[in-house]
Amino acid sequence: MNRNILLATTAAAGIIGLTALAPAQAQITQFNINGGGSSLATSEYIRTIDAIAGTTNIWVNETTHAGQIGQVRYIGDGSGAGQKAFLIQDATVHGYTAGQAVHFGGSDAFLSANQISCWQGVTAGCTAEGLTTGLATVAGGGQAVGGPIIQLPAFGTPLAIAHTILYSKAVTLDDNDLCGIFSGKLTNWSQTENTPGSVHPAALNGTIGVVYRIDGSGSSFLLTQHLSRVCTTSNTASGITFTTTKYFADIFGSAVVSGSNKTVNPSATVANVGNFFGASGSTGVANLLITKTNTVAYLTPDYTSIAPKSVPNSTGSANAWTPNASSPYLNLKTAKVYNSHQAKAYAPNPGGASVALKNPNLVNHDTNPSAPSTLAQATDPSYWIPQVGDPLLGYPIVGYTALIFSQCYADLKYTTVAGGVTTTTAYNPGTEIKAFLTQLYGSGNKTNLTLEGFTAAPTGFQSTIIKSFTKNVNGFNTDINNTAICQAAGASGVGTFAGL
Repeated sequence: MNRNILLATTAAAGIIGLTALAPAQAQITQFNINGGGSSLATSEYIRTIDAIAGTTNIWVNETTHAGQIGQVRYIGDGSGAGQKAFLIQDATVHGYTAGQAVHFGGSDAFLSANQISCWQGVTAGCTAEGLTTGLATVAGGGQAVGGPIIQLPAFGTPLAIAHTILYSKAVTLDDNDLCGIFSGKLTNWSQTENTPGSVHPAALNGTIGVVYRIDGSGSSFLLTQHLSRVCTTSNTASGITFTTTKYFADIFGSAVVSGSNKTVNPSATVANVGNFFGASGSTGVANLLITKTNTVAYLTPDYTSIAPKSVPNSTGSANAWTPNASSPYLNLKTAKVYNSHQAKAYAPNPGGASVALKNPNLVNHDTNPSAPSTLAQATDPSYWIPQVGDPLLGYPIVGYTALIFSQCYADLKYTTVAGGVTTTTAYNPGTEIKAFLTQLYGSGNKTNLTLEGFTAAPTGFQSTIIKSFTKNVNGFNTDINNTAICQAAGASGVGTFAGL
């Protein structure tokens, strides 16, 4: 790849990339720190990297900066891609040149037990997840190179039920409505319920349309995580059982066409399936929804009227992702969702999401309300992501977007040519990730998250993350490039793992 050519940026995939031209007085050959995955996390990750770039001289926008030594690349191509690219260490999943490391990933779906065991070298875990190439085939898996895998709750998000219902009043939907609509049991808006104290479009006589994600999606994961908790045989179409999955079409079983994407088969006998419309990516779903009437879709708030962001401009400026009054999604309405535990309807905004994430339903499979406090908990990747599928209070459809990375990193190199003299300098990407975590979980970042419709991770988690992964305050040796675990040059360590 020619590092002096700006990477293309496309709105459809949500790609943000850069390579800055070297300043005239010194030619610098830069390095790449590669990532990708969650589309909803794109703008926040871009902003966070930009906020520390003045110190690190590692940038993530198209502007030329004197002395720039490297670039962070992040493509918002979906949670499934984020997990896969990192787990098998295949940069081509994100469209990058083969042979490069994938240093981090983003996913609104937390890693499964099989995915974690695959990274740890368990073949059965890889097979169960369809991971059959790259480090999935190497003895010891990804852990043999990068050390222990880490996943953290980057921030919380509500999942909005966006709609184009031709109804003059604000819309509220309850769990019976959602289970019926997304399973195909309900085919007309007149069949929705009238929950006491809430407004439903039951007076509307119109066919229900559904737009869903066909790619491996964290949004599908968050939706089905909730529906799997609250849907029953009485409120769901016959033969349909909701399970937590990144592929929405999986709930229809044999009524799907499988491939790199999964779509509902229009000829299937599932009720209303002819009114299910598939699209790839959040941008694809939002753009398709806008063209239809009396239709619903599930989207994160930054693609709705809650906190609309613009389509990225042709140069990929990070500023183009901030909320603005000219967004094509400005008028994309959202429904309130009724929390049956509380008998109250909530809008999908940061306030309702924050309340929900603090009130998990431990009786109904929700987990991990507190940050890890023991060695066993701190070294268990599954313990770091609280699971909230049926909260007792607040907006009911919520979750965390996860940041995925490894503990150990090998040095990258950049060269500077000045006055005919070439100098090669080492830089360890673990240094950038530590700075990224410090900025992401800093107290000043809460306002940025709220502007985009998100909510910060719980304070207890934030402080524990900083103490556990940028430092070794607890003595558990979980910090990035810990010298007892890693042998990376940047860590000057004596540990087992050479690093990604």
